[in-house]
Amino acid sequence: MLFKKRKDKGKSLQASSKQKEELLEAIQRLKEELALISAERDDLLKDISTFELKYNKKLGKYLQRILVLRMDKAKSEAEISPEKKQRYKETLNDYENFNKKSRDLEQKKLFSLSEDDLAKLKTIFRRAARKCHPDVVSDKNKEKSQEIFIVLRQAYERNDLEEVMNIAEALKQDKEIETTVVESQELESLNRIRSSIERKIDSTNNEMIELMASETYQIISSSQDMDAYFDNLKEQLEIQISVLENNN
Repeated sequence: MLFKKRKDKGKSLQASSKQKEELLEAIQRLKEELALISAERDDLLKDISTFELKYNKKLGKYLQRILVLRMDKAKSEAEISPEKKQRYKETLNDYENFNKKSRDLEQKKLFSLSEDDLAKLKTIFRRAARKCHPDVVSDKNKEKSQEIFIVLRQAYERNDLEEVMNIAEALKQDKEIETTVVESQELESLNRIRSSIERKIDSTNNEMIELMASETYQIISSSQDMDAYFDNLKEQLEIQISVLENNN
């Protein structure tokens, strides 16, 4: 009887060890999957950010002129008809919000890169992101990796190839940041870690779906010639300005 109990206990330990090994392998695969889709999400964010910077640079002054003309018209109408004061407040708010966003965009510097350098930038960023993304590093390194990753992504968004390369090289030399260590070996904890990563994957996928469904990304993905798109929109805005100036 005692022998049977010891045998059963041995089988239980073997099963537990095998489960842990399988969980650790699953966690590593999920971490790699999360790093990959996070990089894809960051690419979408970069495309949108780049579009917004170009949009503001090429069309900002025309949009600002339209908002001023609308605001002036609403102000004049409000002086005659007090019930139209709310409309004036709305146009004033639109103008102030646009100016604030425009100033913020103007402070962002976008480096001009060749197609080859853009491809190089993307490759190096993804490699570095897999090393320091806060969702895939061990718990003890999360705070440090978060700080590094923010700087890395900001450099990536502004096409700063030199900065991204410097960060990637520093990460290569940094032996403290570890992306594969799972500190807990308890089955319950390992299951929680796996579930947490799975939720992050689902959340990131949902974020990507929302980004791809956004009006801005639809424009990006459907426009084969972005310069032609901006030129066409500029002509439309100039017509609007002409109409508003004649009606004011």
